[in-house]
Amino acid sequence: MQSRRGVSSVVSTVLMVGIVLIMAVTASVYALDFADEKRQPSPQMHANLEPVSASDGTVAVTVNGGEKLEMQNLEVVIRNHGNDSQVRLVALRASGSALTSANLEGVEGMVNKSSAEGELVTTASTDGVLAAGERLAVDLPNVTQGDRVTILVVHVPTNSVIWQESTNTTA
Repeated sequence: MQSRRGVSSVVSTVLMVGIVLIMAVTASVYALDFADEKRQPSPQMHANLEPVSASDGTVAVTVNGGEKLEMQNLEVVIRNHGNDSQVRLVALRASGSALTSANLEGVEGMVNKSSAEGELVTTASTDGVLAAGERLAVDLPNVTQGDRVTILVVHVPTNSVIWQESTNTTA
């Protein structure tokens, strides 16, 4: 009589290889599915930062081109390197909306929100969309001559900076 011992080791090896292959295929399906997810591309914005004067402190950005952007999807970051301060304008609405503490993150005193100048002034229509030819402006009461001011526009859904520029304040 012959022994059948070798048959059980061959069968177990075949079963193990089959189980490993099934697990590898399952894992690769999930891995490739995640790899196929593409990030949403950032919108484009082309703009100019108008010179900032220490006498009036108005920061104004004029949009020259790019895509139409919904104000609610934007944040504006203002950095004053002269006094090492920063403020984020968040939850933005249509033109002429008064800025409140809910719209400001960071040093609130950087932006004048206690008067008519405390509005986020835009030449945008009241539909809450920022497009070419329109202007964003806000008053910075504490800038002094020679301060370096940097403005960043952030597209919130893609978490990307879509525009950035710096300038030195003049007299």
